[in-house]
Amino acid sequence: MDIYQLLSVLSIILSGISLVTVLVVLLDPTVVCKAFTWLSRARRVGRYRKRYLAIMYYPPGRFKETGELEKALRSVVMRSFGVVYLASIDPKVVYFDPGGSKAIVRFNGRFKVEFLASLAASSELGFKIIPVGIAGTFKSAKKKLG
Repeated sequence: MDIYQLLSVLSIILSGISLVTVLVVLLDPTVVCKAFTWLSRARRVGRYRKRYLAIMYYPPGRFKETGELEKALRSVVMRSFGVVYLASIDPKVVYFDPGGSKAIVRFNGRFKVEFLASLAASSELGFKIIPVGIAGTFKSAKKKLG
C-alpha cells in the first residue's frame, strides 16, 4: 500500500468522524440517543429458536429410557459435526414412548439442516432414526406423531 492510498483511506475515516461530530452537535441529544438505540436493536443477534422434531426409531424397544435415546442422538451429532455443532444444536428428548418407538426432540432451529443430516449417520451405530416432521410447538409435533 503506497502513501497515497493510505492518505485517502485516512481522509475518508476523518471525514466520517467529523460528519458524526457535526450531527451530534447540531441535533438534539434525545434524537441521537434514539438513533443509537435503534441501531443497536437492528444489529441484535437473534434468540434461540426452539424447534421440535418428531421421530420414530428402529428397531423398536432399542431404547428403554429417555436418557439412552438422548445420549445416542448426542453421539450421532458429535460423530457427524463435532463438539461445536453439538453445543449449538443442543438436542433434548422432551417426549418418549418406548412402546411405540416414538419420540420428540427439542433442538435449536437454526441448525435444522445439520441436525437432520446427522440423523442419517445413525445407521452406523446400529439403529435408524426416521424424522416424521418438524414443528414449532410441542403440541403440533405430538400431532405429527399421530
